[in-house]
Amino acid sequence: MMKFCSKCGRLVPYPKRMCEECESKYTSNNSGRHDPRSQQFYNSKAWKDLSAYKLQQEHYTCEECGDIATDVHHIVPILDDWSKRLDYSNLQALCDSCHKKKRTKR
Repeated sequence: MMKFCSKCGRLVPYPKRMCEECESKYTSNNSGRHDPRSQQFYNSKAWKDLSAYKLQQEHYTCEECGDIATDVHHIVPILDDWSKRLDYSNLQALCDSCHKKKRTKR
C-alpha cells in the first residue's frame, strides 16, 4: 500500500510519513523540541527563568541584527551536548528571523 509524503507529495510505502529525501532534510533541522526529554526541558521553570534572564540582560536586542529579541538560542544544540542546556555562555538572544536562520543552518 502506498501513500503521499506529508512534505512533498511523492508516493511512499505505508506507514512511512515522508520520503527519504524529506525525512533527511526535515529531521536534520530538528531542534529537539519534539524529543520528550528536550520538550520537558523547554517547559521547565529553570529554562524559562534562564531564557527570560538572558533576554533581559541583552535588553531584548538581537545579538545578530539588533532588532527586538524574542527568542533565546542554544549555540551548541542541546541534542549535541545536553550538559550545556543551562550554560549561560551557550545562549544567544535572537529575533524570530535570525533564530529561524540559525536553526535551519544546522
